[in-house]
Amino acid sequence: MNLQYIYTSLTRISDLEETDFILKKLPREQWQTGDYVVCKITDPGSSELKLELSNGRMRGIMGGELMVGALGERFATLEATGTWRKVGDDLKMNILTGAGLLGKLTSKSVFMPNLMEVVYTGHTFRFGDKLTMESFVRPEPYVPFSTPVILFVGTSMSAGKTTSARIVTNLFKLAGHKVVGAKLTGAGRLKDILAIKDVGADLVLDFVDVGLPSSIYPREQYQEKLTQLLSKMEKVKADVAIVEIGASPLEPYNGDIAINAIREKVRCIVLSASDPYAVHGLMKVFDIVPDIVTGVATNTLAGCKLVETLCKVKALNLIDATTTPALKDILSSATGLSLENRFMETEALQFHTHIDFVHTTTDPDLEQLIIAKLDRLFEKFNELIKAHVIIEEENTTSSKGKICKIELSSPGPRIFASSKETTFEGSIAETIRDLERQLLKRKEKMNPHL
Repeated sequence: MNLQYIYTSLTRISDLEETDFILKKLPREQWQTGDYVVCKITDPGSSELKLELSNGRMRGIMGGELMVGALGERFATLEATGTWRKVGDDLKMNILTGAGLLGKLTSKSVFMPNLMEVVYTGHTFRFGDKLTMESFVRPEPYVPFSTPVILFVGTSMSAGKTTSARIVTNLFKLAGHKVVGAKLTGAGRLKDILAIKDVGADLVLDFVDVGLPSSIYPREQYQEKLTQLLSKMEKVKADVAIVEIGASPLEPYNGDIAINAIREKVRCIVLSASDPYAVHGLMKVFDIVPDIVTGVATNTLAGCKLVETLCKVKALNLIDATTTPALKDILSSATGLSLENRFMETEALQFHTHIDFVHTTTDPDLEQLIIAKLDRLFEKFNELIKAHVIIEEENTTSSKGKICKIELSSPGPRIFASSKETTFEGSIAETIRDLERQLLKRKEKMNPHL
């Protein structure tokens, strides 16, 4: 591996990390969507910004580092827009998403932090050929798509599609069904499909797997890529497909093509909405009648009532566990698949803990301490599914160099906490306390009468 580069998650379909390549500068008229390029980070932007690596982990960055990403386009209504086509003579551009989508920023919400700025260094080449995302895509034999689909759409980004898809995936897996998860449109981010994998999906795919950094692409060529992606999904022979249309169908991500391609196989539509009026607008424009409306619009009883009055569709806040029986009834009726938990009578739900020791020696005693504390947390909050723990020793002159980071996975949003103390035992205890505070706060929001 060439450690001089940061390999973002758009490179995950390639072998760039393992096999050498050279850099060659190309004039802009020879640039294309999906080209793998190297850029130097000239401004890290906000201290909150991180890059998503090829394994899905997030990495902080510093100015002056070199990263590998892909040229592409983004047109998000709530966050930012940009394209490589607007790069000027100075060859400066921005990292449009943490996955390494590269292009010139053309507009940005005032509520977003400044994006990372980079300058083009060169295209990746090997044996005289330019390396692109397409270079690493194998031809996929056509297979007609016939898997029953639960379709997740949204009135905008950040409306709750991925969270809803995780909850539904978990229900099907607990009932013993084979599930394939896919994101057909949007801008590439590995975390979205990993969220489905985390709750048991047998395989997850997105448009990156067929060579696209985002689904902003010529319509006819996107149709060809979509056919490849659906063929990959069909080969899994799953009982059900959890399919997300990223962003909203009205944005230029070819969402309408994706919906029409699978429309006949859709058994249930879950619409995540930012507000009740957006539900009405999307239904009217796309002639879609969702089976369930969820997301931000259903955070309160007032929102649910307005959705049901205005749009005549069922509104459920899926994060609230009290809605699970109604959700299961709708999904089972739509698909004909039983959602009875096959593990319920034979074994207790298992909580899985994965522990990594970084820059320090593995300590069995610490492992047992962590597992014991997390098991007690699981007893209090049994909706938890897994925990990823990182124990890290920081090389610092400060006495507080013992770090514990824990990320919890559950049917709702992930929860993360981190602390730095003089001992690992102290940092573990403080991190667990922080997690418990967050879990209690979330439970109170879901059940305000408690």
